[in-house]
Amino acid sequence: MDVAHPAGHFSLGMGAAFLTACALLPFKTFREILMPYSPPFIIFCGCWALIPDLPLALCSIPSLGKWMPWDKESTHHWLHGPIIGNIFFMHAYIDKILDRTMIQESFEILGLIAIVFMFSVIIGCWTVLSVRKRYSKEINNP
Repeated sequence: MDVAHPAGHFSLGMGAAFLTACALLPFKTFREILMPYSPPFIIFCGCWALIPDLPLALCSIPSLGKWMPWDKESTHHWLHGPIIGNIFFMHAYIDKILDRTMIQESFEILGLIAIVFMFSVIIGCWTVLSVRKRYSKEINNP
């Protein structure tokens, strides 16, 4: 067993937070107070989607694998269960669908494209909002 589809899972976790941030962007309170925290939150959500694969990833590192206090197979099955696995942005459901179909490689490629796109938009919005905020302070306080 190996860690499957990390870019795809990461992009879906990021995507949920990204779409939430985009939906809240028109609200002034969100732009002023929460927008600076949205990029770290979006990255956190991407990492959250990878947690079910974490035991296998850590055990695959030779120096860490022998020191892990858990059995990697049982922990992997528990984290990929129908209830626990779907807490992590539908991780178990996505794995089940991908195991039945032949789109694993395209899922990874689309995941990488989505990650690059979301990071670009996040950095662009963050830059535009910070420049607007700086110039509005300079105009209001000459």
